[in-house]
Amino acid sequence: MAGLLDPPRKPQGLFGNPEVGSVTDPALGPDPVRQIMPMIDYQNQGAGRGVRTVPKIAAKPNVPSPIETVRLYHGTGPEEKAGILQSGRINGPSYFSPDRNKAKTYGDDVVEVNVPKTALKIDLDLPGGKLLSVEEANGYLDNPDWNLDDYLGRGFSVGVEQSVQVK
Repeated sequence: MAGLLDPPRKPQGLFGNPEVGSVTDPALGPDPVRQIMPMIDYQNQGAGRGVRTVPKIAAKPNVPSPIETVRLYHGTGPEEKAGILQSGRINGPSYFSPDRNKAKTYGDDVVEVNVPKTALKIDLDLPGGKLLSVEEANGYLDNPDWNLDDYLGRGFSVGVEQSVQVK
């Protein structure tokens, strides 16, 4: 029986079929549960052999995933710029450009910020300042496979609906 201190087995697929993505380790036997989770050590109990207890799983450290940001420019006035720099926040809705010169057309002062990509939406200058998700913008412009980086790379403005922390 595999123990917690045994070296980990390399997954090779599900249910013994390499084409489906199973584990083909003969030591695990035909038990599908053990084939799906080869790194877990189950304990069999007495006469009920095969009855499993709660699996023993090593705890993983709680490491936050990094938030990916993008450098953008926000055209604004001098008082607003000072407030943004002091607070480290931009109150939404706010709009940004990947191009410093384009941002300057919206205000004499330009703030360079790193905005979390997850907060960004596409700005197509729609009535009411409506921002679109990437999927909505793709449907509107008939760009079925574009992502946020495609829009930014082509100079599209983006925005946030809520206040965001900027670095």
